[in-house]
Amino acid sequence: MPHVLIGAYKSTADAASVEFVERVQRMARVHHYGLRDRPNRNSDDVQYEARLLLGFIQEESNLIETLVLEHFRH
Repeated sequence: MPHVLIGAYKSTADAASVEFVERVQRMARVHHYGLRDRPNRNSDDVQYEARLLLGFIQEESNLIETLVLEHFRH
């Protein structure tokens, strides 16, 4: 599995976030929303298919929340 470059992460008692470095962030946005971009400087624009990179349905979000809270309770 390829490594992902992460620019920064932040956390508080109530929330956490991860920010990607600019180049990776742009690439993720292009693939997530199905935008046009150049694969490299010398190529023509390519229309990418939209591919959700990360998403959860409500049931999954509830399960993750429960597991995290349980972890910190013990």
